Amino acid sequence: MTAFAGTFVTGAASAEEQKVVAKGVTEPQVADPQAEKKSASSRRIEIPGRPSSKYRRGLYINSGTLIDNEKLDGFIRLSKAFNVDTFIVDLWSSGPRYRECVRKIQGEGIRYVPRVVVFPEGGTTERVRSPAYWAKRYRTVEQGIKLGAKRIQLDYIRYNTDREPDPMHAHHVLEVVHYFSKRLHNAGVALEIDVFGEVATSASPRIGQDLKLLAPQIDGVCPMVYPSHYWPYSSTWKKPFRIVHNSISSGRAKMGPHRRIDAYLEMFNFRFRMPNEQRAHYIRRQVQGAMKGGADGWYAWSATNSYGMLFDLLAAYGNDFEQMTNDAEDPIKPW
Repeated sequence: MTAFAGTFVTGAASAEEQKVVAKGVTEPQVADPQAEKKSASSRRIEIPGRPSSKYRRGLYINSGTLIDNEKLDGFIRLSKAFNVDTFIVDLWSSGPRYRECVRKIQGEGIRYVPRVVVFPEGGTTERVRSPAYWAKRYRTVEQGIKLGAKRIQLDYIRYNTDREPDPMHAHHVLEVVHYFSKRLHNAGVALEIDVFGEVATSASPRIGQDLKLLAPQIDGVCPMVYPSHYWPYSSTWKKPFRIVHNSISSGRAKMGPHRRIDAYLEMFNFRFRMPNEQRAHYIRRQVQGAMKGGADGWYAWSATNSYGMLFDLLAAYGNDFEQMTNDAEDPIKPW
């Protein structure tokens, strides 16, 4: 499989890739100029039984990438060439430079979705139970609305993991979600939330995320279905299709048919390094698992915004990127 050592590959994960807070230090490669000459009709994604206009391909964009002209322009160019239609952009504050860059994204026809961290590193009891703190975070959300966002993504809307399980945690988190949901819906803005991948399968009384409780309050959910994050770590990463498929199909059953599920997929194995060819399989099988499991699209997650391999795959497969292959369900073999 030689296609994945080509134009857009940026190499193996750096140490920074493993960090939760990204600094945006990796330079994207420039697209093949010929890719931009594709006609608009050739870029459409045709998913059997699902309107192509609703199937979403997205990138997480950190603050460092956003204000780096060369990197942002490169990602816009590549995204337009390969039908990536959404940028999930960190929002902490919206100064003049931030607003300028968001206008550039929107001007290129790419959907801007602000990502707002509600409780950094997960909430303490004091913050989760504090309406005054919720109001402070909502003021950040309002900045995104003023920039024209039609959809807000809330992350870390949960308790931190350093606590004992308690069934009341889910009800506390539900109160927080209801607070944001009511205000956003009154403003005509949709709400989606990020949840642990395991929560798509079963509720977590430790962090307080329960999809059955939350579904009526939200318009979409983004499960972080990273195969390297499922126990036992030594084996689950070898089954990316199955992990993602089972999680998304379970989440779909909890969310119902009318709310979006957009899967967050990892571009690097968080725990184990992979050669390029193996990582290419790893990424594509996640994408295939999400589509087959009933997702409405996917968001690529790389803390450092290293998306070279992803665009190499999109260049190789085009609109067939999400489609099933005979070996999609086979385990990935260790190199």
